[in-house]
Amino acid sequence: MLDAGSYTYFSLRMPDDRERWVVELSRSHRNASWMNVNSYGLRRNFDSPRLNRRFDELYFVSVSDSK
Repeated sequence: MLDAGSYTYFSLRMPDDRERWVVELSRSHRNASWMNVNSYGLRRNFDSPRLNRRFDELYFVSVSDSK
């Protein structure tokens, strides 16, 4: 998990064991071990100036439920 202003970036492990980076406009799920996310956009080669980092793929999501 990475905090950047009002955004939180998460590295999620998918059911097929792939890693996927997602970002949401919330900090309420920082300690979640499981998340259900709804993706509403994908950016490739996304630069985050606040993190000084580039993501090959970054999914913009909302979290609908967490366990």
